[in-house]
Amino acid sequence: MKLNIQITGMHCNQCTRAIEAALAAVPAVDECEVCIGSATVCFGEGTMDKSALFAAIRGAGSFDIRGFSASEE
Repeated sequence: MKLNIQITGMHCNQCTRAIEAALAAVPAVDECEVCIGSATVCFGEGTMDKSALFAAIRGAGSFDIRGFSASEE
């Protein structure tokens, strides 16, 4: 399963590294890719609570979720 998340408040590579580290620390995350403005998170089907991902992002700094979309890949 893949979740694409649009994130506000990101301005530099330090922001992307902070979010990437926070997402990687969430136990069910298999892999993640973060660029300014968005993150793509891959995890096993049915194993992820989106609120855990959103909390990790918000906890990494002054970031917020603008939207998200899920796909099965």
